Amino acid sequence: MARFFLVVVMLFAATAVAQPAPPSKRLADLTHFQGTWTCTGKAFASPWMPEHPKVATIHKDWVLGGYFLNAVWVERKTASNPCPAAGHVYWGYDEQTKKFVGWAADNFGANGPIASTGWEGDTIVWTGSFTVNGVTINTRDKFVRKSAKQIDHTTEADMSGTWTLLNQETCMKKHDHHVHAATVRKARRVAGCMAWVMRARSAEETAADGRQPPLLFA
Repeated sequence: MARFFLVVVMLFAATAVAQPAPPSKRLADLTHFQGTWTCTGKAFASPWMPEHPKVATIHKDWVLGGYFLNAVWVERKTASNPCPAAGHVYWGYDEQTKKFVGWAADNFGANGPIASTGWEGDTIVWTGSFTVNGVTINTRDKFVRKSAKQIDHTTEADMSGTWTLLNQETCMKKHDHHVHAATVRKARRVAGCMAWVMRARSAEETAADGRQPPLLFA
């Protein structure tokens, strides 16, 4: 009899492992972001690059069984933005911590975890800790929902204890359909821009601290 109950328990455990919980219902809070967006704005002057205008295309869609919202984004190459940024962001939800969680990476090599407590009115803030070149810096991305088709976005970084604005843009939704394969391929083709960023920093600054500056997800 004991062996019978042991077998039943083992079968139940195996079934539980084979059938994971469905995606969290809280992920519905992120459906506003799904679709194709065009973002126009400015990257402000920083130790890593000069100030310049920028335009980016972002496609966001559900992936991996609906557990994550994947954003594939790529900036347009222009004379004032010769090394456009590109990257991937994954947003999900952790039922244990009761927080939205994710991971972001870009073509500068920056990568790191992000998290959010969710919407407060029409604002959602994601905080992160990004690492590249052995340097880690804290960031804060704020998204403000202006309408069904407009979101304002800013990126800040903790620069020696002071939150500094790095990026500001207005994003307009163009389509609600799935991610375009062409944009995904374009994001993959965008080369790393370490050399261009390093040239933007003066030789005196590089020599002063003896290490390379971090490159941030924008």
